[in-house]
Amino acid sequence: MSNKFKTIAKYQYSTEAQIIKGRLESEGIKVFLFDNFTIDTDPLVSNAIGGIKLKVLSEDAMKAQHILSTIQEYALD
Repeated sequence: MSNKFKTIAKYQYSTEAQIIKGRLESEGIKVFLFDNFTIDTDPLVSNAIGGIKLKVLSEDAMKAQHILSTIQEYALD
């Protein structure tokens, strides 16, 4: 089992990332958020550091991206 991670999405705010994290975890995918504490401390640095990175194990990346694509069909801009 490889412990390599792949970033599958980036979010400006932690609330968005937490919702998607919960959805993916409900499907049995382990999700890791990076830079979420930094952005929660100071939301103005989100763009500067590239947002909150939602990462999954490389072997789960395809399944996670498929789930994200089904969610994005219903997203409003």
